[in-house]
Amino acid sequence: MKAILLTLLCFLNLLFAKAQKVDYEVKVISAHQPNIKGMLQSVDKDGLSILDYKGNYFIFKAEDIVKIKVKKRTGISLGKSVTTGALAGALVGGAILSVEGEEGSPESFKIAVWATAIGTAVGTITGLVAEAVNVKHHLYINRSPKLFERHYRKLERYIKIIRIEHF
Repeated sequence: MKAILLTLLCFLNLLFAKAQKVDYEVKVISAHQPNIKGMLQSVDKDGLSILDYKGNYFIFKAEDIVKIKVKKRTGISLGKSVTTGALAGALVGGAILSVEGEEGSPESFKIAVWATAIGTAVGTITGLVAEAVNVKHHLYINRSPKLFERHYRKLERYIKIIRIEHF
């Protein structure tokens, strides 16, 4: 029984470790360009630059920006965490049944079902926590360079520089 609990705790740690991965997605709503989602590369009082998920680099001037949304991406969703938890629980249950052999007692089947249920519950809780932590920040610029100049420093902590090298 101690081995089962230890195995479940290990899977729980793996789920929470994956939930700790933090990345920020920035969405810029512009007056003259389409809405762009990506990673913030640089920001200064004149504007900002974003690298989208296709590898395109966009520069926005302060007078073109209507709104900026910053969203924390945790890397784990509710569906992924429930599936991972259910699979982890099923694997633990399957391991218990394989140790018992072909004779498997009703007690071992109950333990296997409980392991799957606990894994699913842990996955659900992990996904809900990840969704609750996903905080959004909105900056309403309304094409005002003076307003952008007052608030651009709030965006500096979300900068993630990715260098693309061509060989």
